[in-house]
Amino acid sequence: MGGDKIKAGDWEGVCEGLGALFQPIVNIHTGRCFGCEVLMDGYRTLGFPTPASLLDAAHAAGWLEEAEFAVRRAAQAALPGGAATGDLALFFNLDSRLLARAREIQKATRKLFGEDARLITEIRDRPREDAGEWPRLLRKHHCLTALDRFGKGVQALRLLHEGDFDFLKIDPFYTRDIDGDARKRVVVSSIVAMAHTLGMMVVALGVENERELVVCRDLGCDLVQGFHIQPPTAARAIAATYRQVEAIGAANRRRRLDPAGSWNSWTSSSPWTSTPPWRRCSTAWAAKWAAPSSRWWTSTASPWESCTSAR
Repeated sequence: MGGDKIKAGDWEGVCEGLGALFQPIVNIHTGRCFGCEVLMDGYRTLGFPTPASLLDAAHAAGWLEEAEFAVRRAAQAALPGGAATGDLALFFNLDSRLLARAREIQKATRKLFGEDARLITEIRDRPREDAGEWPRLLRKHHCLTALDRFGKGVQALRLLHEGDFDFLKIDPFYTRDIDGDARKRVVVSSIVAMAHTLGMMVVALGVENERELVVCRDLGCDLVQGFHIQPPTAARAIAATYRQVEAIGAANRRRRLDPAGSWNSWTSSSPWTSTPPWRRCSTAWAAKWAAPSSRWWTSTASPWESCTSAR
């Protein structure tokens, strides 16, 4: 179909044709599934080569917000049992052109998934125009944020300063072949130290083999995402524990504190027994995140199946 061939009235059908896939984000020490990034699906069927090309066309037609939210609706519909996510955190990308609407989008997303859902907004670029005090607005509405693909953009450090993020995702350029590149190891080590000092968890993004996984773990990354863990997949295919990560962690388990000593090692029995970045949010809301759950962390079943059966 293509963006230049879509008539104004056809964008509603385009949004209805979008789907959602899930890629797990895993504790790099234990292999337990921490959450999933929600990714756009169905764009090729609609005639677009990439999600970015579809979003650019939607923005030009005035349908960007509708297209973004269509993916969130598709993710909610794909979850077994509807909006219930149990202990699983959901990472959603937010186009920087919509940061001025971040408050409204966050409120609508929380209404869609429920007040107890663990929602994290990923931001990659600074807004192209003045978007107001978007970091403060997101924090006010109990929205955790992740800085996506850190190290790729020319304004990454400025965005890091402005955003007061909870998670930092290292761009795949730095994790690719990191086992054979000493300069990349120095860069990643420095990024991890800086992020921990600022109170952020670090995600090694784009890990494609065991060698890269081991190096990223040894350099201090907290979480890992990539094809070595699992490609983007359907919600029901997400596992509670990823054995390829668990086996490596069991062979070389160690405890670690961040430079400020603000949380205990994520190699403990449950990732919720420590004090994660959302400690900065309201006490009542943070308590929802801090409570440990045994519904599926010790199970080999899918977290979706376990949280559904528990209800």
